[in-house]
Amino acid sequence: MRVGQHSANPKLHKVGVKIAQTFPNADRVAIYARALNTHPMQEIWCKGTPGEFIGLDGERVVGTCQKKGRTVLVADAEKDPLLRGVEKRSFASSLCVPVLDDSRSMIGLLYLTSDKQKEFSVQGRFAAEGLAREVSELLREGTEIEGDTEASPIGLLSSPSVLISLASVIVVMLLLVFVASRGGGKKIDVLTSDSAGAREAGRQFARYLRMGEFAPAWELLDPDLQKVWTMASFRNQMEVWTSQEKNQRILLEKKLSGLKFREGTAHAIFYPTGLEGDTDVWEWELKKVDDNWRLIRMDGGPVKSPKL
Repeated sequence: MRVGQHSANPKLHKVGVKIAQTFPNADRVAIYARALNTHPMQEIWCKGTPGEFIGLDGERVVGTCQKKGRTVLVADAEKDPLLRGVEKRSFASSLCVPVLDDSRSMIGLLYLTSDKQKEFSVQGRFAAEGLAREVSELLREGTEIEGDTEASPIGLLSSPSVLISLASVIVVMLLLVFVASRGGGKKIDVLTSDSAGAREAGRQFARYLRMGEFAPAWELLDPDLQKVWTMASFRNQMEVWTSQEKNQRILLEKKLSGLKFREGTAHAIFYPTGLEGDTDVWEWELKKVDDNWRLIRMDGGPVKSPKL
């Protein structure tokens, strides 16, 4: 059995091996953890290839587990309605278990897959949930994922690369102050707390598309856009686009690259990934409606919205 390991934490490695031994026929076993509430899950231990592409079906399983905060068991990927519309399979059966803290907030998850159907049973689910509690204890201990030692702030500041980075930041800040002072009264976009809300709305919309959750994605559209772009039409266009394997991969790899504010609206920018067929810049325009950010226009992809 080949076991990969990101973390130097021996306790975490021991639990990872225990999970792999409990499910010896699983082709992939991975432990994910969230560094901060605002950060996505990151793989910290695995049996198999570290950072392996989990596919659109894996994204749906993991995304559903994160969204609902409960275990997701896929006994037969060909028949499970959760994976409807996903043509290419990366597994035949799968099990995803949330790792929760004392307040029932998700701080990580276990993700297991197999090339065999019905590899994971209800009994196996209970066993995995027990192991998830062991992982939770380790994560709540505050033990460093990448080792047992904590970097000294003084040591970090003495690092030449860090000093160079700090100097670069200072230079950029001075340049910004100079440009602002020479602006001649021109309006300069200032990032506020609204930027976090707009960014999260754009990311949530992208997550729904990756998971094939087109109904909740449609709910994030502006009411005026919903009037000209019905849920049925929206769903049909998205299902047609995501039915192609190359588009599924593009959607998984496409990340929010930046956010621009223009005249009260936010523009979420997604640059090309370099994958075959991905040459367009996606731009989603969002507007704040009743304290919630909603999409009012999609330009570039994955499909273009109707004009208002």
